[in-house]
Amino acid sequence: MAQKNTLYDNLRSLSSDVKRCYVFFNNCHMGKAALNAEDMKKLLGG
Repeated sequence: MAQKNTLYDNLRSLSSDVKRCYVFFNNCHMGKAALNAEDMKKLLGG
């Protein structure tokens, strides 16, 4: 979760500079891309 929190902080910093940002979650490690994307969505308030 620490990596997701770091990514979250970086995305929040970008939010004042960009209109849209895309994040790609790779599905290689144990097939958790969908779960990681859901976690990030929750962190971002979605």
